[in-house]
Amino acid sequence: MEDARARDAPAGAPGVVCHDDFEESAMLIDSPMARRRAHAVLPIPMACLLSLACAPVLMTGCETTEQKAGRSRPIDALAAQAEPLNAAPEPVAAPVAAASTEVVPATKLPQDGFSDTFAVFGDDLAYYTQQVMTLSDPYFEGRAPDTRGNRIAAEYIEFHFRKLGLQPAFPASEATLPPESEAEASEESAAGEDAEAQPEASEQGTTVTNGHTEEAKAQVDTTPVSYQQAFTVRGGLSVEVAEASFSVGGEQTVLEAGKDFNAMGFAGNAAATAPLTFVGYSIEEGEAGYSSYKEGDSLEGRIAVLLRFEPMGETGKSKWSDAGRWSRRAGLSQKVQAAIERGAAGIILVNPPGADDPRVEFLETHESTRFGEALKVPAIMLSLEAGEKLLKAADPEGRSLLDLRKLADEGGSGAIPLKDDVTVTMNTRLVRQQVPTSNVGAILPGRGELAKQYVIIGGHFDHVGYGRSGSRGGPSANGKIHPGADDNASGTAGVLLAAKILSERYAALPEGAPARTILFLAFSGEEMGLLGSRHFTQVTSISADDVTAMLNMDMIGRLRDGKLTVYGLGTAKEWAEVLDPLFASSGFDVERINAGIGPSDHASFYRAGVPVLHFFTGLHPEYHMPTDVARLINYAGGVQVVGLLCDVAMALATRSDRLTLIESAGGSAASGSRPQAPVRLGIAPGDYSGDQPGVLVGEVYENTSAADAGIRAGDLIIRWGGEELPDAGAMMRRLREHQPGDIVEVVVVRDGQEMPLRVTLKAPEQRP
Repeated sequence: MEDARARDAPAGAPGVVCHDDFEESAMLIDSPMARRRAHAVLPIPMACLLSLACAPVLMTGCETTEQKAGRSRPIDALAAQAEPLNAAPEPVAAPVAAASTEVVPATKLPQDGFSDTFAVFGDDLAYYTQQVMTLSDPYFEGRAPDTRGNRIAAEYIEFHFRKLGLQPAFPASEATLPPESEAEASEESAAGEDAEAQPEASEQGTTVTNGHTEEAKAQVDTTPVSYQQAFTVRGGLSVEVAEASFSVGGEQTVLEAGKDFNAMGFAGNAAATAPLTFVGYSIEEGEAGYSSYKEGDSLEGRIAVLLRFEPMGETGKSKWSDAGRWSRRAGLSQKVQAAIERGAAGIILVNPPGADDPRVEFLETHESTRFGEALKVPAIMLSLEAGEKLLKAADPEGRSLLDLRKLADEGGSGAIPLKDDVTVTMNTRLVRQQVPTSNVGAILPGRGELAKQYVIIGGHFDHVGYGRSGSRGGPSANGKIHPGADDNASGTAGVLLAAKILSERYAALPEGAPARTILFLAFSGEEMGLLGSRHFTQVTSISADDVTAMLNMDMIGRLRDGKLTVYGLGTAKEWAEVLDPLFASSGFDVERINAGIGPSDHASFYRAGVPVLHFFTGLHPEYHMPTDVARLINYAGGVQVVGLLCDVAMALATRSDRLTLIESAGGSAASGSRPQAPVRLGIAPGDYSGDQPGVLVGEVYENTSAADAGIRAGDLIIRWGGEELPDAGAMMRRLREHQPGDIVEVVVVRDGQEMPLRVTLKAPEQRP
């Protein structure tokens, strides 16, 4: 297992990429980074395959003098000098041309791994394979926005756009962050702030981003000069101040951060000095009338000491769950809230000794307890040793932590005030980093009277990095690189391959043939809530009226049995007319889904009023896991998906008429009305095919019930008001039973752990 500290290696660190969890590392070929640091390990089988079509291989320790000289050259010069990966075949001069090779039925393609199918797909397969393997190499650190690998990936994509001869997509005003945003990107207080940094919109719909309003856009030079569009996202949470000590009869004991205690991720930027009250498990209402509190218990002016988990028996297992795990009442968020509602001046969490749970031996950190809104009081977790010492000194009867745990197991004692002359002083301050990242875009210019209209082809290039947020692997995956070969190196490589294929097809169009401009976009911040695509739609000078359609690729690398899912067929009246003949000749078994709203970047464009399609080959056990690696990709299948998308793009680019937007395909488009309901949760369900029932959260919308409660994209909602929640339909039925102001407890699975959250339901937003 790779040490997570590897991500902090200096830029000039020695060159061999080593990672025990991966069976191969891709060669970094024909990129500025490769010329600067040629140091990847290429497995022999892949080297043999790539040697058929790729430029000279840069093996470890074999950098030439010319390559060394090239390391300091600007990206423009490198792109200009770069040779093609292989001589391109003669382009096919047809608006909706088939691939230059015979189409193989998708059901007969290899179902996983590598194969000797370069002979079938030729240069396109070699190109696609290279891009997927490179982008999913551990060197790119899982491409999360807070990693250096994300920035290198953006540079890599830009390099290939330039090498294809495409034009930049963004004006100078969007290429860099304005001074105020750069300042914000360095750090931002976490107090009361738990939302991703993103453009804000007024109630009137005026977008304010990078210092420009919609009204001011006309005064800004929109000439494209940059391949990157800068914005910021929420980054890591750092602890600026973490201090704790306790005083017994005037004698002070200072606690050591990281050993005796840690600040919690939900801690407020605050300080407190107060005596203690032991509140057991801080559970409002448990089984058989159990409660940690008696009526009238107050914590005003006192620091609450609470135990993790819930009442347990002699073996340390839950009294309330027979499933070998803790029940929903053990959730930390609701326990903390119960103490806060009684006026606690601070929170101290302690693991209960003897609990049958491996976590009792460890201190949680600010990163692992980063949920919900920040409190207005300090909050720390004590180690078992420090907790034992403190409570034994503070308890009037001198009871041990185990004695107090057993008392809490029985219940009925209520909150127990400890000695007034034993006080704790706590001071916590956390800082939320704002991280700069970029979308990457390029333009293939159109022709004739259609040139001012656009077809957009996109996919996100970010992933979840080291798995500290968004991983399905649980605690064991924290700190491991999540390479994201399918999600979404496969789609990013698809964007690059589409740019290559369509450049060839445009070059072969008859002279004077009109064609729309094609805009290729690679988004960052998708895994954090579609932030990159949302940013683009809010700041671009391109009107939605000038965009014929947006075609999105997300997870196209695991084609099985020829089955391809295409979303968005209900977003335009003409989709059936355009797609039916292309689907029929594609060789795919296409599942057609009407919805235009879903957990990928096409949703941002549909909300902006653009017809969309989303290409997807399905979920799998490796989704958001460290095991989503390059060797599992069906490369030939991915190439054929891209081929179908390119056929669709050419049909759209050359048709005389625009598509007609339908505004109610699985959600509202820009001007569509929302379905009326008493309350709205504020999520877009994601695609979910797991064994456990529930509703996967694909996206959480701002200023909604879900956002206020701390629900996150990637959460799986499994219970609602104490009842199992089997699917999205059941959730909608529950919502119809509520009124604004109702409070409901939901249980989500996050990072492998159940987490209860209180949701205060709001009425749907009324828009003019």
